[in-house]
Amino acid sequence: MCLGMTANKDLIGNLIIYIVDFCKNMSMPLYQTKLLKLLYLIDEESVRQIGSPITWLEYDIWQKGPVPAAIYFSKFPHTNKLEEYVSFEERSNKYLVVKKKTFEDTNFSEIDLEIINDVLLKYGKKTSDELIKKIRFTLNNHTSNESIDFLQLIANDQIKQFNYLAARECLETTMAL
Repeated sequence: MCLGMTANKDLIGNLIIYIVDFCKNMSMPLYQTKLLKLLYLIDEESVRQIGSPITWLEYDIWQKGPVPAAIYFSKFPHTNKLEEYVSFEERSNKYLVVKKKTFEDTNFSEIDLEIINDVLLKYGKKTSDELIKKIRFTLNNHTSNESIDFLQLIANDQIKQFNYLAARECLETTMAL
């Protein structure tokens, strides 16, 4: 299981609820593909700004862009690791994300919420296809065993690299306790 799902399950569940609420307020349903892209964009922006992702999800390199497989496979029976937070209901070959709880912000810092809001305001009204095009990702295969390395985004910033590695070590240490 990825570090994010192990260490940040509550945070990820609440983030998805927050995204569902945002889309509902924009009178737009949230389907799984759009959710996957928004999660990536939020983590990417967080790495760019502060040096570490918010969720710590692992993003695999797939044909239509980065995908957190732990969330993607949640649509299949008995595989939803976030079932206490959301469900994925099939609607015309798409999976609608349906929240089961109200949002709780206890796991988020002010900067986390600023980053999330900025990304949602910028990309939340876009369709899944528009988000896929935004990420500019091309590969000939549909899936791969390769993962996104967020350290590449901050390769020229030693302070952000230090923040990334320190935050990762902190999460791993907390999990080991």
